[in-house]
Amino acid sequence: MLKQNTILSLYSESTVQNVTFALVKTDGLDIFEIPQTFSRPFDEALKERLWNINNQTLSNADAIIQMDEDVSNFFISLLNEALEKWHDEKIDYISISGIFARLSTEDKNAIELGNLQKIAHHFNLPVIGHYVQSDLNLGGTGSPLLSVFWQAVTKNLNKPLGIVGLGGVLKLTYIGPDGELGACDIGVGFALLEKWMTRHSQQSQDEEGLLAARGQVDKKVLKVLMENPFLSKKPPKAIHRNDFDTLLEQVEGLSLEDGCATLTQFMVEQIIACTKFFEFPIEHWMFIGTGRKNSTLMLALQQRLQNIYVADDVLHFSEHLNAIGYGFLGARCAMGLPVSLPSCTGSDTAAPCGTIVYPEK
Repeated sequence: MLKQNTILSLYSESTVQNVTFALVKTDGLDIFEIPQTFSRPFDEALKERLWNINNQTLSNADAIIQMDEDVSNFFISLLNEALEKWHDEKIDYISISGIFARLSTEDKNAIELGNLQKIAHHFNLPVIGHYVQSDLNLGGTGSPLLSVFWQAVTKNLNKPLGIVGLGGVLKLTYIGPDGELGACDIGVGFALLEKWMTRHSQQSQDEEGLLAARGQVDKKVLKVLMENPFLSKKPPKAIHRNDFDTLLEQVEGLSLEDGCATLTQFMVEQIIACTKFFEFPIEHWMFIGTGRKNSTLMLALQQRLQNIYVADDVLHFSEHLNAIGYGFLGARCAMGLPVSLPSCTGSDTAAPCGTIVYPEK
């Protein structure tokens, strides 16, 4: 019989907008009780440094060490708040999905910011993390890793089902008619749109897609964006949020609103293009992530796909699902249950994923 653990999880959004937290009671197969969650905005000065990481930064060991230290201290300050908030709970593990300065599936290397040993020592609790590097070590692409979580929480939904994360990177989990799993990073999501907004306005987000709704999609630019070779590559495949940044040069010259409209439609077309990679046509769709609240994007998806749901409509809990998911992965790592799967990340075999770091004695 598997042990039920109480996991405090921390998830850093790939857009570097927020950090989300969840208290998850799970044995790695089922979730007991509705998880408690909350979010906090990312530190603005730290966010700007992270957004500006380039090859020169990556080659400067001292700069990366300092950034890792600063991210770790930021995480510790937020985890202090979480532990105070849930002070009546006995925490078994902290599970962390940090910020990635680099992710290369070719080199099998990820630079993840957030020092697990420092965090474990500070709180005197075991910390589970480095899921991506663990999957890369197993021959995988490092992403997406939450497929086993989505399989667990959508048992009662109709299949074939596509679960799409509308975040900085677009991620798809495919669940076939007999429960078979597939997954991949679809392409770039809100990371590109938010960088466009930051370049051309005083805002970093197109709230609810209002600017995109006032703009016109430039079909010529959209066609060029869709020629990115990653989009025709077969799964498994993964990207870093910065991998598509050069595409912004194709959008330059458009108005703020037309750029928002074109980049929003670019997300729709990437999702449509990805459907060809799976054995059975996806008949039902569930959208998760903050992007599900972008009404312009959701309306465009409804015009192209059938049987669309957002997580709020069909799940018992729908906020901060990635944080809940990494709590679930933490329990699976502690129990030795597989997370890396050949059909999802391309790992050599189905295997547990993640590293447990214990406090220093």
